[in-house]
Amino acid sequence: MIAAKYNLAARVIEAVPNVLVDLTCPLRATSIQQLLRDRDDGRRAREDFPMNWDEIESTLSNPARFSIPLLSSSIDHLRSITPFDKTFLRSARDRIINEKALHHPLWVKTTSGTTGTPVEVLFDELHYFDYLLLTARRVALRANVFAAEQPSMFAIYISDNPISENELWLDPWGGGLLQWVTEAGSVEALNAVVNLVRCLRPDAISLRPSLLEFLLEFASSDDLFSGYCGAAIVSGANLDPALKARSAICLGTPIIEAYGLTEFGIVASECNKRNGMHFDPDILVEVLDDSGELLDDGHVGHIVLTSLRNEVMPFVRYRTGDLGRISRAICTCGRVTPRLIEVEGRTVQNFRLLSGKLVSPTRFNQLFEIAQISEFQLTQRGLNEFHLQVELHHNVDACSDQLASFVEEKLGESAEITVAFGPVKLPGAKFERFRVEFGGSV
Repeated sequence: MIAAKYNLAARVIEAVPNVLVDLTCPLRATSIQQLLRDRDDGRRAREDFPMNWDEIESTLSNPARFSIPLLSSSIDHLRSITPFDKTFLRSARDRIINEKALHHPLWVKTTSGTTGTPVEVLFDELHYFDYLLLTARRVALRANVFAAEQPSMFAIYISDNPISENELWLDPWGGGLLQWVTEAGSVEALNAVVNLVRCLRPDAISLRPSLLEFLLEFASSDDLFSGYCGAAIVSGANLDPALKARSAICLGTPIIEAYGLTEFGIVASECNKRNGMHFDPDILVEVLDDSGELLDDGHVGHIVLTSLRNEVMPFVRYRTGDLGRISRAICTCGRVTPRLIEVEGRTVQNFRLLSGKLVSPTRFNQLFEIAQISEFQLTQRGLNEFHLQVELHHNVDACSDQLASFVEEKLGESAEITVAFGPVKLPGAKFERFRVEFGGSV
């Protein structure tokens, strides 16, 4: 296995000379530890958090903490806990940290910022290992596109996050995950992605729908990855059925739809029957109405998840910000786990410019880094016309010209950009930060 592992590393390094090969990347969250150590109101702060900590700590000390029956057995108690959301996570993250786990190696992953100011999430080593190296295998096995007896799996995650880097994580069995960062919107970037996949022949690639659309936009022929890639796992936003159908033909490989969040990783994905996305057995899913009451299956409501996978930051009744409906009926594949049948308002549209270029909106999340912005909304009103509404933190000033220049730089070509300051009220759908409001929308 050691030889296989380093053979993969050699292949990737040859194809991507600037790749970071990181075998462990443990990050001791010393700042978090110090924060907890110095906090003189620790016990009172716990009481502020909408969770019964005695129950949660008891659960975390149980070796069966990754088993959903443990959660199900105390479901009535769990439903007495008030759900929390990302707003609470941003303002009081330390209050949901399990102090018992802080002496272990920790990793930090930052949310993309698509739904608000990016927030850092702490992972324990077991959850991080699962997040990076086992997720693609689990998804591919469920969709019946990967043989269970195959000892290792190699996947490529295609990202357009500008703060990420090309990085390779190796698993103990000779496989691994390569994160490849591209800049959507050019033929050169597309060719680089295609050449990489054809060179390395991964078992699977993973990407968001907006990047999938980008691939299809510039692809010159069908069966782009036929014989070079086992499957394409698409998550991070809604996958339009028409785009999914076109992708299967254009890429020449099975398309697997999945549902996940940075806070959890992928938690649901399609089986081979493609009849909704099965939640992992250790995920407890609820659908609530606006008042917080549990809805019957088949009704659209707020998706709330509970997972104890991550020992250092257990998420108990976490409001994902997504609207959807589930089914608990037995699937024709034979699985009995709940299925996510529909997700509403989780669509991120690419911006199409006057030149025909596609621009991924997620690159504008860097606005949070260049100014003290509480929230913003970027609306495309014409092929070369954009309006940026900005809500600043209290007692903070910002230059509209600087913000307009930043937007134009990220667009990559000249455009008419107006900037206004004031409250930003996004609709109920959490991905409504980016909008297209004209007849030529994508």
